[in-house]
Amino acid sequence: MPLMAVLDANSDGILDETEIANASAALKKLDKNNDGKIDREELRPPRPDGHARPNGPRPEGGEGQPRPRPPGEQ
Repeated sequence: MPLMAVLDANSDGILDETEIANASAALKKLDKNNDGKIDREELRPPRPDGHARPNGPRPEGGEGQPRPRPPGEQ
């Protein structure tokens, strides 16, 4: 979970008072394209294969592989 990872500075699984106070600065680390916003792609954990997630529309069916279409459907 990138959000918890960036906020939980001491990795104890708890956000303490100091970590909450530093949340604004910590969240800026998630803004990978430096546009001043954090979008869904920036909140996603890295892919297990280490490659970046492609930008653009998602395949049919949401995440992962597209769903196969029934025979005869286009």
